[in-house]
Amino acid sequence: MLLVDQEIQIFLRNGTLPDQGQTAIYNGVPECVTNIGYDLRAKSFARAGHEEDSCELQPGESVFVTSEEIVKFDHHTVGKLALKNSRIRMGLTMDAPVYQPGHKTVVFFRLTNVSSNLVYLRKGEKYAMLMFEQLENAPEHPYQGAFRNEFSFQGLADYTSQYADQIKSLDGKINNLKSLEKSIYGNVVTILTIFIAIFTILNVNISLAETAATAKAFLIYNLATLGAISFLGVLMEELIHREGQRKHWLWLIPGICFLGVVTLALLP
Repeated sequence: MLLVDQEIQIFLRNGTLPDQGQTAIYNGVPECVTNIGYDLRAKSFARAGHEEDSCELQPGESVFVTSEEIVKFDHHTVGKLALKNSRIRMGLTMDAPVYQPGHKTVVFFRLTNVSSNLVYLRKGEKYAMLMFEQLENAPEHPYQGAFRNEFSFQGLADYTSQYADQIKSLDGKINNLKSLEKSIYGNVVTILTIFIAIFTILNVNISLAETAATAKAFLIYNLATLGAISFLGVLMEELIHREGQRKHWLWLIPGICFLGVVTLALLP
């Protein structure tokens, strides 16, 4: 049986009294009681091992929400969460456990942004409603799981070692993608440099041929052009380097070209 506002008001009052083994809402406020539930207020947002008072949720990103309230469920009561209608329309979805009889905890749930927009989450805002359901009979064994008395977000808690082999970090794959991206950029730069060098040298030589330039002038202009292009190419290679693949010896190419230009220019 789903409980309504009169019973929920009693749970709120129980939260101001010494523990008598009854369902209670601690740190609650009467304004959050609805006709069939209680609107939880966000206290913090947990992700990547850190808790924040507010956060910006990117499309496809998730965050765990910690409630201001602490809730205790007696042996005849369970708690179920529902995402508020207005938050669904914002583009949020929610995942949450069923809170079992005998459980005392801060309420945690996960919000995911399934919209194409940024969604800003703030402390004190209401995102989910907690509903209380009365059982006909008390279970033989109340909740004694790993998340009992969880008053700050613990992630997988005691399940960390149990599920370790089922969770793989994406860090290595992300690094591989970044390396591949740099490799593609590097190859594009190399190809563009080759084409620029070919067309520039052709244009320089055609212009020199039209002016009947000397062999010395041909060499100086070609070496200067090749040196300038190779300098830019090597500089781009350094800026978009692939991990462990920097080729510092490539600086010899523009160096030799410019040295040749200076040497030829000094010759009589």
